[in-house]
Amino acid sequence: MGLLFAVLLTKVTFYFFFFFFIQIMTSLFEVYWKFLGLPLSLIKGTIVDVIPFCLTEIVLWIGLLSCVLLLLKHLPIFKKDSQRVHPTKTSLFRINTILLIVCGPVLLFVLISGQGAIPFGPQPTLNRKSLNKNWAPDSLSEKQFEQYVRWFEQKLHQEFNETDYLNLSEDLVLKNCNHTLDSLLVAYGLPKGRTLKRIKPLFGLTRLLGLSYGGPAFHDPLLSEVAMVRKSDLPTPNYWRLHAICHETAHAKGFTREMDTEILTQLALLTNQDKRLHLLGYILFLQKSGKSFSWPEFLEKERTQKALERRDTKKRQPFVRLLTHINKKLSIQNSGEKYGTRKKHDKWKSDHPFFTSVIKKLPCQPDSIFSASIEEQKEMP
Repeated sequence: MGLLFAVLLTKVTFYFFFFFFIQIMTSLFEVYWKFLGLPLSLIKGTIVDVIPFCLTEIVLWIGLLSCVLLLLKHLPIFKKDSQRVHPTKTSLFRINTILLIVCGPVLLFVLISGQGAIPFGPQPTLNRKSLNKNWAPDSLSEKQFEQYVRWFEQKLHQEFNETDYLNLSEDLVLKNCNHTLDSLLVAYGLPKGRTLKRIKPLFGLTRLLGLSYGGPAFHDPLLSEVAMVRKSDLPTPNYWRLHAICHETAHAKGFTREMDTEILTQLALLTNQDKRLHLLGYILFLQKSGKSFSWPEFLEKERTQKALERRDTKKRQPFVRLLTHINKKLSIQNSGEKYGTRKKHDKWKSDHPFFTSVIKKLPCQPDSIFSASIEEQKEMP
């Protein structure tokens, strides 16, 4: 734990001394990642993956407790009177104010901003050049996009197998996505990241915040830790959890922006050596497309069943419902837009960062026959 604390202190110090420098000097990111970022990520990952519980929860409470102590030190009730000093104040002043500031507001800011939930933050990985800009993909017409949607819809129906789908475990997807993401990064001329070995269950405040914000799985850049809600806290179809695992694995490789991470997730699933994972890629692409499509019967039943379970589970989570309502009122609820997800009535953008980037890197192209939906093809003579 002493080594972990030293690593965290190094990260916090680095973030705040070099924040503005790195924001300006984006071109130096690769130097940072090679000589400091990746080695630190490897060290932290080796430590945190061994620990079975969520360290981010512990760090969050350390930050909150430090903030409380900092406030107590400056409350009027603890001021000197004419004769004596309040004994509690004497004890509090033994704790250095600067230490409380670093372990309180500073630590909480790094912890919260590091999740990528806000556009600016101190984490150097935000200074990677975005994959969309780096690859400079060609524009994509709506007709071409529609062909890909119908192509993936067709492949989902042709290749879906209930047994294969049910045999896709979280450990299997974690292992395969680690390997495939490393291979993709090498192929794209990008540095590899650490190998993620454990997805931890969320509990306490992180669980409450994740469920209410709409981010029930996260990677913390400060600790290089990944955690996700338990199935009992958020009943979802199996494909949702498997998507999330691959997505958070991409984060752990050193990508903070959600768009970049989702692009890598999509490509890792579609190009995986285990063809069973291709099904997850088809589903992800179709769900993000904003287009209507038909589900295989088994998946449709699973979606319906889990939706009912989710509704019942939310009835037993009053604090989650309250915080979700507050987040929506304050417009700070998580949204699919930063992940590249389109809504049904969104106007098509020929330079859509997610779809143009993914399609540029796909090793194969659809036939024009897939320009019609599954339902439309059934009606064809």
